[in-house]
Amino acid sequence: VIVAVGINPDKASLFSPHERVELVAASVRGLAGVTVEPFDGLAVRFARERGARVILRGLRSPADMDYELTMARTNRVLEPGVECLFLPASESVSHISATLIRQIARDVGADELAKFVPAAVIEPLRRKLRERAAAGHRKRSAP
Repeated sequence: VIVAVGINPDKASLFSPHERVELVAASVRGLAGVTVEPFDGLAVRFARERGARVILRGLRSPADMDYELTMARTNRVLEPGVECLFLPASESVSHISATLIRQIARDVGADELAKFVPAAVIEPLRRKLRERAAAGHRKRSAP
């Protein structure tokens, strides 16, 4: 299993691509046969280059399904030998988004945050949010 971490220059991620790969790798450490790799460009091309026959995508909502189905149909045209499978999130986590996690992380302790993110992510996330808040405070305080 390859966990592919996409690099999208059009998105403003909290963590750099390298940091994201490291956090995912730390989160799956100990799972036999699982590797983590960054990629840019099309996921279906990355899959083909790695000899993968299946891309597994998580779905949180019907809106995700609409988007992912469009992508799967496009991917099938580009790479007919790579199938896309969808795994719906359980109801207990389907509402979670990066925005929600950032909001929660600012206001709860590590034990509560552990209900939403892997243990390896907790401290780096809290540190990054503190750094960002401090940088924003310095900008507002500048003469």
